Amino acid sequence: MATTPSGGAEWRLLLGLCAGPRDGESWGDLLDGLLPDDPAWGELVEQALRHRMLALLAHALDEAGRWPDVPAQLGEHLRESLRLSAHRTALYRVVAAEVTGALRADGVRCAATKGMILESTVYAGAGERMLGDIDLMVAPADRERAAGVIRELGFTPAYVDKSAGRVRSFTRAQLIGYRLDPDHLPAFIRPTGDPVVPHVPLDVACSLTWSRCPYQVDTARALAEVDEQPVPGGRTVPAMTLPYHFLFTVLHLFREAWHPRWLELEQDVTLMKFADVARLWRRHAGPLRDGRLAALLDEYGLAPPVAWVLTHLDRVMGTGVAPSLGLSGRAGEEFLASAGAPAGGTRAWRGSMTERLRSRDRTDLFGGANP
Repeated sequence: MATTPSGGAEWRLLLGLCAGPRDGESWGDLLDGLLPDDPAWGELVEQALRHRMLALLAHALDEAGRWPDVPAQLGEHLRESLRLSAHRTALYRVVAAEVTGALRADGVRCAATKGMILESTVYAGAGERMLGDIDLMVAPADRERAAGVIRELGFTPAYVDKSAGRVRSFTRAQLIGYRLDPDHLPAFIRPTGDPVVPHVPLDVACSLTWSRCPYQVDTARALAEVDEQPVPGGRTVPAMTLPYHFLFTVLHLFREAWHPRWLELEQDVTLMKFADVARLWRRHAGPLRDGRLAALLDEYGLAPPVAWVLTHLDRVMGTGVAPSLGLSGRAGEEFLASAGAPAGGTRAWRGSMTERLRSRDRTDLFGGANP
């Protein structure tokens, strides 16, 4: 049975923001029940920042007309965060349509994934679901062809060094690493000429999981049929059909929570990733129970990682997704408390997923050392 762990008022508010208003409920209704009279704003903002939820917090306060309750300078910062996110998202939509259009014109099957699809379908499309980059999927056989098209559009292999705030080229060793682990192309960047959003980062995946992961999905088959997803601004981008879209969203969370690299990079799983899965389920629960998703889980042997994610989701957010898909008990307690080890195999981490999400130093939960 799914349970909602207890926590402070600020954490309960973040969980409420992730779920969003229920049918017939407004943001004002939701905040009336969750926003304390005198919240610990520092704790709330710190956790919202860590979980990439500043824009979502600002959106909720704006929709509910609750700015008078917020300290003035903090309120202005939150509004600026939302405006920046909305501006970035509008720019990314244009580029996503351009890139996917060019790839398809060259015969490369592709789909936009993650935030580009979610931000205007299970969120309101107002910038509240922050985008860090444009995420695309192509089949492994189209890897080099896709890279050529992307370069012709003015992108170069590079990344933003967040610790220094500047664009850096990949080293030879890093590029060799991408060839040895071909689940992704090297990240791409293109300058925009926009003083606020100076670069567009592009991430192209060739796998729904990662190289050498025991759980694999035929990417070419996942891209054999795509939906045309309208995005605000009068454009469309290709999207994977619902069963694959849900499956990828779940497996992406599993990847970030399981693979030791993301803990090392301080990009371990966030509450917002759980929100993506929860909102997708709430919007599409009926079709996701029609047998197509269940057939994919059986065919590819994906019940363990999907049950891992959905059981943690149910415990963190009080949902009941795992039993709705017949996955109750498919992830035992030992498996739920495990993750990938740097040298291969698995290792254990301490505490619940809620404790992991709330922790300021998650390496502590893994024994105190970086992987």
